[in-house]
Amino acid sequence: MYDCLEPCTVNHSSTVRPRTGSEPSLCLKARGALDEAELIRAGVVAADLGFPARRDGLSLHVRGIDVHLALRLQALFPTLIACYEVPTRYRCLRR
Repeated sequence: MYDCLEPCTVNHSSTVRPRTGSEPSLCLKARGALDEAELIRAGVVAADLGFPARRDGLSLHVRGIDVHLALRLQALFPTLIACYEVPTRYRCLRR
């Protein structure tokens, strides 16, 4: 699972609520058009598990997923590049 090799940008549309700072997310990317079928299958699996998933071109964004399920999802689809983001737990309130 690649977590820092490629930037994972998220474009929030008006239909999707913005991600809060308290939920982790998984971004799965297809390398090319040949892997798009795997991306569609991964979206169906994520939706069946009850996680909100959104496709954006050749990438799939899954919100609210924990690391263990993200690793299992990546193991099911090894041709997709995964980027898992965990929000920070502590915020610096003083400067």
